[in-house]
Amino acid sequence: ARWAIGLFAFWDHLFVFLGSGMAAAYILGLTASLNHFHRPMAPHSDWNFARSVTCVTQNLGATNRISAWLLGGLSFHIEHHFFATMPRRNYRKVAREIKAFCVRNGLAYQSVSLPDAVRALWHKLRHPFDDNAPPSRPSMDSTNVSWR
Repeated sequence: ARWAIGLFAFWDHLFVFLGSGMAAAYILGLTASLNHFHRPMAPHSDWNFARSVTCVTQNLGATNRISAWLLGGLSFHIEHHFFATMPRRNYRKVAREIKAFCVRNGLAYQSVSLPDAVRALWHKLRHPFDDNAPPSRPSMDSTNVSWR
């Protein structure tokens, strides 16, 4: 009979534990989708690391520190991909330099508001191939690979 009392007393803790974990996983998945999923991929002959980061990634335009903190620093997602081990408190400091680097090298540096990113993701989920052909990179095409 004691195990039944213990199990009954534990349900509220289990609900809080599982509920908060599921909410955190949903927010992380949504943030990753907003930063990556709906960007078109265009084949380039000079595909490199910098182009691969900027072509498929965008920043969420967090206008204040609270929204940036809630997004876990991923409001500077391009900077996160360039400097993955950098503490997120420094992303704001290097963002201007990364943007200038992208402009100098003709790379896309996209920063959109959260509502615009949600609308674009919703459109991409409803119409996955309207904007472009299925993703393709030169590095994925066996004819462009040199084995020497």
